[in-house]
Amino acid sequence: EQGALILRGLADMGIDMSMDDFGTGYSSLSLLQKFPLQRLKIDRAFVKGLADNPNDRSLVRTIVAMGHSLGLDMVAEGVESVQQLQALSADQIAAIATAGIAVLSTAQIVALTTSQVAALTSQQLPGIGSSQAAAIETQDLSAMSNAQLLSLKVSQVKVLTLDQVNALSTTQTGAMSTAQLAANTW
Repeated sequence: EQGALILRGLADMGIDMSMDDFGTGYSSLSLLQKFPLQRLKIDRAFVKGLADNPNDRSLVRTIVAMGHSLGLDMVAEGVESVQQLQALSADQIAAIATAGIAVLSTAQIVALTTSQVAALTSQQLPGIGSSQAAAIETQDLSAMSNAQLLSLKVSQVKVLTLDQVNALSTTQTGAMSTAQLAANTW
């Protein structure tokens, strides 16, 4: 009980707390009621089997749904393959740790569906490399929100092709910063 009081005091000071490795070890559902958590981090042991283990897919889907219903941010640790990405729904893509997005290969970025690209958060997008940004399919880029586009780094915008830029709506290009728009000589 003293630990819960300390955590509540930290939360009152504006410090966000996460439960790491959820689903393994000492993580317990009762702790979700006791501790002032903002985020659950799904253990990579479940994420690893997303592509080929229906039980892992079911557990991840359930944990994400439970976390969202409790108002918690979700992090899926260890997404490393195209198959793991494809096993995630658009709702679950937003739960991938930003560090997980940064290590995606160009092939993995291309494998994302339009709804999965649209689900990438403004915190995740700056983590991808320039070659990954250039690999985003034109129709996927046009599905991005203004906030997503604004979150792109200048180096990411610089590698976009004329076709990619032409696919953006006037509203989307209007949302981009002057620095972003000046980065390329389309």
